[in-house]
Amino acid sequence: MSSTSAQATVAVPRNNFIGLIKTMRLRQWVKNVIVYAALVFDGKLFDPELFLKTTGIFLAFCLLSSSVYILNDLVDMEKDRQHPRKRARPLASGQLDPRVAAGAAAVLAIVAIAGAFALSFWAGVIKIVYLAQNFAYSFWLKNIVIIDVMVLAFGFLLRVMAGVAVVQVDNFSPWLYVCVTLLALFLGFGKRRQEIVLLEEGAGNHRSSLLEYNLPLLDQIIGMVVTATLVAYTF
Repeated sequence: MSSTSAQATVAVPRNNFIGLIKTMRLRQWVKNVIVYAALVFDGKLFDPELFLKTTGIFLAFCLLSSSVYILNDLVDMEKDRQHPRKRARPLASGQLDPRVAAGAAAVLAIVAIAGAFALSFWAGVIKIVYLAQNFAYSFWLKNIVIIDVMVLAFGFLLRVMAGVAVVQVDNFSPWLYVCVTLLALFLGFGKRRQEIVLLEEGAGNHRSSLLEYNLPLLDQIIGMVVTATLVAYTF
């Protein structure tokens, strides 16, 4: 471990509560708003019962996504210490005890999945699929070029599907699935491009899949995804 990493770890005092809140990425919960898509596009946003059910699914996804963030930070703890920004994360810096983080991740996942099943059987199944794919991503799939971004895009698709599961859909178009997936792919490949620019030669040390990416390839992929997204939105 480099001296910089070691200093980053020692410099931050242990505070499990603050560290856990940071690791849960509360600001990222906004991504889960997409579960309301079925309500909006099916014209049922003002149906009180369906709105409450969808809100329950939204909250369940917030808890489950936080569980996944904690899991991913646990797995990437050592690599994050080599990253110029991520080394300040609570687990990488030593602010959060890994045992506390692991316990919190388990509790959040159990509560989220149980809550989803209480609202809709299929929403609960979707939550399990979401958790399983993120386990696979954290331990394996994130190191496979192209597949790593496709898995993240699938996570957004599952959010929309969970919202559909609790709404009696009449006019919901399957094209929304396509548009959401393409938009998520655009954001995912854009993030990979940003990582390569930021980390330069050290990109592969942080994420092995970045060794297979390069800026010309990512620019071509992003261009194709943008074109496909624009075409999809015209339908």
